[in-house]
Amino acid sequence: MTFKEQNGYNYLVDLPVAAVKVNCVLGVELMRFVPGRRTWKSVNIELRASLHLLIYSPSSNRYWHRILRADHDLNVLRRYIKDGNLFILFNDEWREKVIAEREKEGKSYADYNRLRSLIILKEILEGQNDRPDIKTKMRAIELEMNKINNKYK
Repeated sequence: MTFKEQNGYNYLVDLPVAAVKVNCVLGVELMRFVPGRRTWKSVNIELRASLHLLIYSPSSNRYWHRILRADHDLNVLRRYIKDGNLFILFNDEWREKVIAEREKEGKSYADYNRLRSLIILKEILEGQNDRPDIKTKMRAIELEMNKINNKYK
C-alpha cells in the first residue's frame, strides 16, 4: 500500500484490504472508554486518537488519509459515516488477522464488517441492562447476527 500525494494530502486510489468500513452511525468504532470507566456515557468515552482513517471522496474517486485527533469534530465524522465514506485503516499485523478470520469463517467482506459492528454494539448494550428496551434491542441484534451466519451454513 503506497500513498500518493496531492497538495500535501495523502490518498489512495483503491481501498486496501486492511480498511474496515465504519458502519455504526454513532461512530462506536472511533471511540473508547476513558481509562477506569465502564459505563457508556458521553463523559466516559473519548475518540481513539492516532487512529488512521480513510475518507472516500466520490467527486475525486479517492480515499483520503487522515489521522484521528482527540479534538476532531464527531459530527463531521458522523456525516461521513452516514454517507458510507469513512473507513478505519489498520496496520499490517491487524490486516493479516482480519484476512485470516475472514478466510476461516468464509464470510464476505460486507458480512464480516456487519457482524463485527453487531458484536461491538452488543457489547455496549450489555453494559446497559437497567434500561427496559435493552432486551428487545439485544434480540434484534442476535437475529441479525443469526441471519448473517445462516447464509454460510
